Parts: sequence; C-alpha cells; structure tokens
Amino acid sequence: MRQYLLFGPGTLAHRAIKKATQPAPLADKVAAKVLTVSEACDYLNIAPATIYRMIKRKQFPAFRLTGGLAGDWRINIEDLERWLQSKSISGN
Repeated sequence: MRQYLLFGPGTLAHRAIKKATQPAPLADKVAAKVLTVSEACDYLNIAPATIYRMIKRKQFPAFRLTGGLAGDWRINIEDLERWLQSKSISGN
C-alpha cells in the first residue's frame, strides 16, 4: 500500500496551493476591466438599444472585437467611469 504525503514539495496539495497563489493570467485581469453591452446596460440601468444608438453616434466609449461577420462591442470600465463623470451635473 502506497503512502502519500499530504503536504510538502511535490505533493498534489502543494502544487494546488502554488497554482492558487500565482498571479491571474492576463486574460482574467483584462476581463475584469471590460464589460459587455449587456453588463453595461445592467450597470447603467438603460436599454441595449440606447447604448447601441450612442455607440453608432460615437457618443459612448466602446470598442469592437473583430471576428466573424460582426464583432461584439465591449466597454472598458475605466473609460465608462470617465464618461459618466463627464456627463454628470456638478452640484456647484
């Protein structure tokens, strides 16, 4: 009967812990900062048609992913925050 070390270098538990503490891949970091149109709609509480209309008029910060016949639109959360600040009415 084989006996396995539960912890220590080279064990499954050690490799799992090491993997969990490694920095997230770049794709995960980017995905956290980019919204889909649907997510932006939920965030702003507006209809998708409103966002698409503003994108068409170049009044909304968005970029298009290429691929396929039509690319999907994405919104950088930092650009969205700046856009919101520029559209807000100051109380002064």
